[in-house]
Amino acid sequence: DVGSMEEVVGKLQKVISRTIYDDRDRNGIVKLLPKAASKELKVLLANSIAEFLPQWRETCAQSTVSPPKLVDFDWRVDIASSSNVLSRMLVPTVFVEMTVQNETTEHREMAGTRNVQFELSKEALGSLVKSLGKIRDQLANIN
Repeated sequence: DVGSMEEVVGKLQKVISRTIYDDRDRNGIVKLLPKAASKELKVLLANSIAEFLPQWRETCAQSTVSPPKLVDFDWRVDIASSSNVLSRMLVPTVFVEMTVQNETTEHREMAGTRNVQFELSKEALGSLVKSLGKIRDQLANIN
């Protein structure tokens, strides 16, 4: 019966999903399988799941969504020496260029990089440095 087969496959998918994220041995996997299944089938499925578990965990870890990773960055300070607005004269600004690695879309695919550029005023840079200092302090308190 197709309906009962779909139900079995659905339950097996749930068992595999729970096993990927829980730390279970073969006996723990057997306990997750439906009680109606024969002992031999449970042992066979548990052995198969346990065999492929490291590969499935690696695939799941690699396919998680994460922000782009910083590869490199460069910066420079500029001071405007000419402008049509007097208030912009001799005001220092910081130009930052970051190279970030894009997310991969395929397993074992090499991700490309892209450049992100932005400008900060002296006040904005001070605020950024202060925030980064707070992050540094929080990370230092983590064991």
